[in-house]
Amino acid sequence: FFFQSEDGIRDHCVTGVQTCALPISTATTPPSGLASAMAVPQLWQELDALVHRHVIDNWEAQDQPPHLKTLQDRMLQSPERIRGKMLDLYAQLLEQGTIPADDHAYEQIHLRLTGLVVRRPAGLGVYNPIYRAVFGPDWTRQAMRQLRPPIYAEAVQAWQMAPPDQRDSHLIGGASLAEAQDWAKGKRLSDADQEFLQASREAAEAARQVKEAARLAEEQARLAEEREIGRAHV
Repeated sequence: FFFQSEDGIRDHCVTGVQTCALPISTATTPPSGLASAMAVPQLWQELDALVHRHVIDNWEAQDQPPHLKTLQDRMLQSPERIRGKMLDLYAQLLEQGTIPADDHAYEQIHLRLTGLVVRRPAGLGVYNPIYRAVFGPDWTRQAMRQLRPPIYAEAVQAWQMAPPDQRDSHLIGGASLAEAQDWAKGKRLSDADQEFLQASREAAEAARQVKEAARLAEEQARLAEEREIGRAHV
């Protein structure tokens, strides 16, 4: 028989509904009674395997007509100035399950328009388990990495993965920090981007102050030495 996972592939932002009819058993006679109850877990395991094999695994090659690619394009082609914040919100959804809905939040409106998320009574959530499996944490991290300048992207990722006591070693300064700040201008950044850039600015300023203090100390030492030489010649 067939299981119609209509709700699993629905997209309210495009015309029509894709229905995925998946064969989940070759049995000609459905089991009954105790046999039926015992067959349920196996049935769901088979269904899960079929969904992964025919929809989720290698989805880019199997997505005909395009549906999942359409969702991906909506996210990755959203305005660059808000894309980082949208990806950040989506990453929170994946981690927490739901986040509070705000109908006036610009990034949330755009995120809902992608079709990846939906507003429910408990808040915003990923539209369905298939979307969650295809566009999971690894996909989100890669999308965020592609959005950032290369050197900055590597530094942020290393900083996020490092233990708290080693994070400072991954902060940036100089030309890399200047490039990152130019890139960040006018954008709604993720929480991680904001925290990383702020920490990098503070570290750069602290290093500048240390260098300036060392320069002043050296200058004072030089002046003191010149005064001593002057007194010796009097």
